Amino acid sequence: MPLTQFSGHAPKLDRWEDAIVDYDEAIRLKPDYAEVYSLRGIAKVKLGEYHDAIVNFDKSIRLNPDSTAAYCGRGIAKTKLDRWEDAIVDFDEAIRLNPEDTTAYDIRGAAKFELGRIAEARADFEKALAIAKKAGDEETVSMMEENIRELEDSENT
Repeated sequence: MPLTQFSGHAPKLDRWEDAIVDYDEAIRLKPDYAEVYSLRGIAKVKLGEYHDAIVNFDKSIRLNPDSTAAYCGRGIAKTKLDRWEDAIVDFDEAIRLNPEDTTAYDIRGAAKFELGRIAEARADFEKALAIAKKAGDEETVSMMEENIRELEDSENT
């Protein structure tokens, strides 16, 4: 079942409430569709409903324990709640599932930075940078270089 059948263009237009209505309908029609729970979790994050987002990512992970996106999404929701250590656990799992996931390295690095684990944060940013360079992903390369500069600036102040 193609996901676009349910989600329309709501997320692209930042109409997250409308997207949730579509995701609810998709879940009603196919309650074991793990990806829709992740998408609804993303919409909940966008709306600032972090606890509800985590519930959705939990359900997605129960249905598909190999979903890197669900672990990353849940980790992001946890960072919004300042649950840094819990978030790191989710990013660790996302990286175990997909060692080339620059998002997981990036946000895990940010969580480690928040905990004062600067060397570990730098290692994550540098790993994401190396993966992005290898993939030719200039946008991520630029973001990781900026993260590393900010990290260096924080060390010098």
